[in-house]
Amino acid sequence: MLFRKLFALVLLVAVVHAATVAAQTEQTDTATAAQSTRLLIGFTPEAQPADQDAALTAVGLSRGQVVDEMPQIHAIAVELAVGGPTADALIAQLGAQPLVSYAEVAVELVRPEPVIETSPEVQEVTPDGPVDLAQTFVPNDPLLAQQYGLTRMQASSAWAVTQGSSDVIIAVIDSGITPSHTDLDGKLVPGPNVTGGGNSNADRVGHGTSVAGVAAAETNNGIGIAGMCPTCRIMSISVEGADGRIANDTVARAIIAAADRGTRIINLSLGSYFDTPTMRDAVNYAWNRGAFLVCAAGNDGVNRRMFPAGYRNCFSVGATNASDARASFSNFGTWVYATAPGDAIITTSNTGSYASARGTSFSAPYVAGVAGLLSSQGLNNAQIRDRLCGTADKITGTGTNWYCGRINASRAVRETASQQPFLSVFLPVVRR
Repeated sequence: MLFRKLFALVLLVAVVHAATVAAQTEQTDTATAAQSTRLLIGFTPEAQPADQDAALTAVGLSRGQVVDEMPQIHAIAVELAVGGPTADALIAQLGAQPLVSYAEVAVELVRPEPVIETSPEVQEVTPDGPVDLAQTFVPNDPLLAQQYGLTRMQASSAWAVTQGSSDVIIAVIDSGITPSHTDLDGKLVPGPNVTGGGNSNADRVGHGTSVAGVAAAETNNGIGIAGMCPTCRIMSISVEGADGRIANDTVARAIIAAADRGTRIINLSLGSYFDTPTMRDAVNYAWNRGAFLVCAAGNDGVNRRMFPAGYRNCFSVGATNASDARASFSNFGTWVYATAPGDAIITTSNTGSYASARGTSFSAPYVAGVAGLLSSQGLNNAQIRDRLCGTADKITGTGTNWYCGRINASRAVRETASQQPFLSVFLPVVRR
């Protein structure tokens, strides 16, 4: 099945050296990974520009080769000269420099063909437990009946408490968003250009547009679908270059840019099996700036950490189906924080219409939307993490396929008791 080749509509590729790529699961076989000529160098916080220059000079590089700087995480990107020292040799030499914390190759990802089911089957789901209809808000969006994920997560009950706030912005770091879509155009705020060129935040492949609709499509407007956070706004940050490729340092720049703009929620429906310090440091920077980051766990159907989902400060999300069971394609394991519906998800498409998509790419924005509701209630990122985990429904698979359970929007926004601090009990996640 094509949907098992990375994230459905996805930005996901196993980013590793060629020998490792060959050993990856079926999902990566149709993707290619190309090693760029950029070297990413991270320095210790005390390193000054003169110290950076000295470290570069010591290995035969120069400030003139620096093509990007990320001072927020003390990192630079250097373009390697053709015919010069190899990346591996430079990485080894830089490792001996006392003020260099890491050096790594910037890896570029090639996107597989997007997959969308244009003739979705209607899913009918009854919410778990009793629902007081007097304490629900049911919007008039005509495709709501097909959005089983909202029913499963008891969104209508949550919306009776809060529908979010326009002050809360969800950054969708992805392929861009189609700005003319009638279920999104009233929600978009300008995003930074992190790839260069022209209108870099327009969506050419449809993935970002579909992610955005799940999180915060215009709701109760009499057309299309409802978004999980009806009043939250959306910032599109495209990480896809003009050649269709995505680089790990571009994703890091996008995360930093979103955090510097005060974005409260960041959705990352992308990743790789490559643990990159540059992206890890960007995630930690955004968390320390107060952002709550939601990351898709991956679609290989294996117990293996994806990144950035595998980092402590990304709330990793797996996928369930209409039966509230793990979707067969979803990555799993106790490193996955929680789960949300991700199979046959009705959402916006970059054609201006609607389609059904599947993948943890579409589970993550459900959780980002709930996080937006909680942020609207005044919770900070650590409180959002604790609330989401503490109020999740302990469906079958909890404790083995994911740690917390399946997210329940109603319980999350209605909870008043304090939750046990999440990290005091969550041990399996990567400690970085």
